Amino acid sequence: MNRITIPVLAAITAVLLCVAVPTPRAQTPPAADEIRALLSKVVTTGYANLLASLGDEFDNPATLSGWSIFSKAENWPNRIEKLDINATSKGSMYLLPLCGGWWKGFHGAYVYKTVEGDFMLQGRIMIKGKVGEIPAIKWNRGGLVVRRPGDMSAKPEERTESIVHIMHGVDNNVKYVLYSGNVKDNVYDWTNFNIQNDKAIWIDLAIVRLGSAFATMYKLDGSDWVILKRMSRPDLPSKLQAGITGCAEPFNASYVWLNSSTSIYDYNKEVLPTKYGPDVQVFVDYIRFKSPVPNEALRKALMENIASTGELSNDLLLEAIKKSFNL
Repeated sequence: MNRITIPVLAAITAVLLCVAVPTPRAQTPPAADEIRALLSKVVTTGYANLLASLGDEFDNPATLSGWSIFSKAENWPNRIEKLDINATSKGSMYLLPLCGGWWKGFHGAYVYKTVEGDFMLQGRIMIKGKVGEIPAIKWNRGGLVVRRPGDMSAKPEERTESIVHIMHGVDNNVKYVLYSGNVKDNVYDWTNFNIQNDKAIWIDLAIVRLGSAFATMYKLDGSDWVILKRMSRPDLPSKLQAGITGCAEPFNASYVWLNSSTSIYDYNKEVLPTKYGPDVQVFVDYIRFKSPVPNEALRKALMENIASTGELSNDLLLEAIKKSFNL
C-alpha cells in the first residue's frame, strides 16, 4: 500500500484550497420565446383606459386651462409667443415658441399634464416654418416631452433637467429628421432618423413608459408604428410631466453659452431676441394618454430587457407595446 507523505499531502491540500469556487451566474433576462408566451396570456377583453381624461382632441378652446405651462409653474421666463386651441388652427392646439430648446439643461417652450405610473403618451403633430413650408433654420422642431418635475426646493441655478423626448423638424443641416433624446441630469444622448421630406406633414409620435422602461415611437400615415429609441430610466420618479414642446433654437440651444462664459442658468433666466431665428410653428391634432392592460409579469420582463436588443428585438417590443396598450 502506497503511503502519502506529509509533504505530498500538504501540496494536494494547497491545490484544492486554490481552486476557485464558481460564483453564481447572474440571472439572464427572459428570452424572446418567454416574452411571446407572456404576450399570449394578455387579456384585453374589457380593457378600460384609466388615463383617457388627460387627453385632448383640441376642438374646445376652454380645455387650454387644463394644460400647465412650464414657465409659469416653475417661475422661468415665458418662452411661448402664442398658444391657443381651436383658434389659429381649427381642431388643433397651436404653439408658436420663442427661442429655446431642451438640451443639456436648457429650456424650451413646454405645456404638459401630470401623469403617474405606466402610460403611453401619443400625439399627432405637424411642424411648419413661419414663412416656408418647413423651418429654414437648424434645430427648429417640435414634439413630445416627458420630464421629471423641477426640484422647487433647490436654487434655480442648481436644478438639473431629466427628460425623454421625441420630436420632428430640422437638424443642424436643415434636413428634416425625427429626433429622440434622453437627458439625465443635464447629460444628453440622442438618436436621429432622416426623412426625405420638404413639405409639412402630420406624424404620430409616442412615448411609452412601463416602470423604468421607456420607448419612443413614430408612425407615418399608411404605415405601422416604428420604435425610434429605447432606454432604461430607473432614476425617473413615478410622477412625471408629459406634454408638448416647441424648440426654436438659435443655431442650437446653447448659443449664448457656447459663445461666451454664460452659464446654463444665465441662459435659462433670459429669452434671446427673435432676431436669433425662431422659425417653427407647432400644430397638434390631438394628445392621448393610455394606461396599459394590467400584466405584472410582462411589465417586469420588458423592464429587464428594454436595453437589450439581443433579448428583445424592436419588432417584439412593438408587439408587446401594442398588446399592452390595446392598440
